[in-house]
Amino acid sequence: MNAAVIRAESIDELCLAPLQTAADAQHRCDAIRVRHGRYGFDGPGLHAMAAGLEVCEEIIRGSSSKQMFDAFAESLARACCRPPAGEAPAA
Repeated sequence: MNAAVIRAESIDELCLAPLQTAADAQHRCDAIRVRHGRYGFDGPGLHAMAAGLEVCEEIIRGSSSKQMFDAFAESLARACCRPPAGEAPAA
C-alpha cells in the first residue's frame, strides 16, 4: 500500500485521502494488537480498508510495472530515512 501512496502522489491528490485513512486504520489495528494481543480492525477501520484497497487496486491496475517498481523503491527510501530522489539530504 505504501507504493500505491507514492503513485497516488503523482496521479491525483484525491487518491491520497482513502489511502491515508486506510493507513490510519492499520495503525489502530496494530494498537489493538498491543492492547489485546490480537489483531482486529474497528468498524470504521474495516470500511476504510475496503475503500483504501479499492483505490490501491485501481492504481496498481493502471500503472506499469516500472512505475510500481519505482514507487516501491521510493517507499523503501522514505522508510529508511533517505531523502527522495532529487532532494538534498537534510543538514
